[in-house]
Amino acid sequence: LKEMQRTERKRDVRKQIIYAFIITILIGIPIWWKTTEVYRSPLPHEDIASWKQNISIEENFHVKLEVLFIGEDENKLKEGISSLSKNLDSFKGTNEAKSILKVESSSLKVSDLSNQLKGLNDDEIDQWIRPKIKGEKNGKLTFVIFQSGNEEEQRNRLFFGKFRHGWSFQSSNSLNKSFYDRLNKAIKRYVVISSNLLDENTIVRPTTSYRLSFSLLNSNPKELSPSWDIERAIQLYLNPFLSEISSIAKFTVDSQVLHYTNLLKEPEKEKNSEGFFIPHHLLPQYLNPAEWKLDFVDTSTQPVLNFILFVPDAQKMPLRIKKNGNWTRTNAFISPQWGGIHIWNAPSNRRGKINLSVDDLHPVMEIFVSQLRTLLGVGSPSLPSKNAVVFLPNPSTGISLWEKDAVARRYLKNNRNSTAATLSSLSELVQNLTNMIVKDNIGQLCENSLRSLNLSQLALEDSDYDLALQYSKEAVDNAEEAFFDPNMLALLYFPNEHKAAVYALPFFTLFWQLFSGIRGEMKARKQKKEKKEKEERQKAIEEEEGEENNEEDIE
Repeated sequence: LKEMQRTERKRDVRKQIIYAFIITILIGIPIWWKTTEVYRSPLPHEDIASWKQNISIEENFHVKLEVLFIGEDENKLKEGISSLSKNLDSFKGTNEAKSILKVESSSLKVSDLSNQLKGLNDDEIDQWIRPKIKGEKNGKLTFVIFQSGNEEEQRNRLFFGKFRHGWSFQSSNSLNKSFYDRLNKAIKRYVVISSNLLDENTIVRPTTSYRLSFSLLNSNPKELSPSWDIERAIQLYLNPFLSEISSIAKFTVDSQVLHYTNLLKEPEKEKNSEGFFIPHHLLPQYLNPAEWKLDFVDTSTQPVLNFILFVPDAQKMPLRIKKNGNWTRTNAFISPQWGGIHIWNAPSNRRGKINLSVDDLHPVMEIFVSQLRTLLGVGSPSLPSKNAVVFLPNPSTGISLWEKDAVARRYLKNNRNSTAATLSSLSELVQNLTNMIVKDNIGQLCENSLRSLNLSQLALEDSDYDLALQYSKEAVDNAEEAFFDPNMLALLYFPNEHKAAVYALPFFTLFWQLFSGIRGEMKARKQKKEKKEKEERQKAIEEEEGEENNEEDIE
């Protein structure tokens, strides 16, 4: 009896242990799973996917063209507007350039026009026109047609000035389909600037900020040790240009002087005169920027544009660049997407320690500004024929307003496309890597980026490209900040594969003990049941035998 009681108590204890294991597992595993779960802030995946699928930037880049007829005769002005209405087909969009969607016309009567324009040069005419134009802004271009002047040379020219307008002198007879076709082609090809005119291998990738690095590289400081007043030169000659395009991107500037930077190989000696030259097509063999160790250490992600003033060894001066048998005019060249290099030859009477003053650096900075224009995609394309289209330079800032507008539209397009692509990549990354941490600031940055994109779209619909560009810069900055956030790279400390490796052994031991206990309990239950059935059968047999014995006694 005591043995049976002891066995029963063991079974009760085993049951309690098994129940405790089961309860622990049912409660502990969900708690463990929840406590090891990665926090993931919800992202607007549907809105991001919608932007990726539906963004269509070029269709929204409409440039309004206002054709303004200016003349002395009211009837001729009406004839001019009528001629434009009859030839509107000349301005319909094509696959080459769809920017100009709407052409408007207006007229202005000036009674003494001939006297007012008499003796004015092109720059003065450009200034004379500007006050006559209303609503000047990015996205609008005005072309003035003076119904005056009978010279054939004047009628064949199209002028584009420093602002957002152009002009031409035409008679009533010359306002025909041929003229409007030529005007349409010139505006779309040179002013609006179709993307196929840009050398994508030369210009730098559009972004919201750049670092400009100016370096003076000197070959032999023993004979010639130059210094330069680069800070004042930048203030005088570069800052006006940078201020004009500050709405497009942010620019930071630095400078340095390095000595003992030599050519990679000896230049060729000029046969018929003193000096040396480098063949233009072999420039990388002599001057390779990749071989120069520009010592700046920069941890930012800003693209760097380098501008090098190279001073050769005094024994190799003058050193010039020869192209097609002639000296190049600037003695400079561009390294695509990297920067520009200008070879400076010191005058023969200047040796030893010399200082390049602001005046000395004036032509150098003009070359650097021109190279920067080209790298940013502002460089003027070659013209179809001599004097057919005349562009007036803007020496005060280095860029005309219509040039700035064209670059702004290109950067606006790139910013919006880049934002949509970055957010889409981030969304796909988060959805594919389920163990990636997504903190609240990531979700907020994505929301801010989408909000800026929406505001940019609204500004585009109002043809306010400057405001749209500002919002697009905010959108791309927020998108890139979210994508490159350090927390995005910190995966779960115990991802699924690591969990299986770490917890496999203890969980195996735990479940083996539980399984063994359950199996022992089931075996004991089975044995108890069999014993009970055996006892019941034995009892039934004994009762049956007792009944048979009782029947025999009665008989």
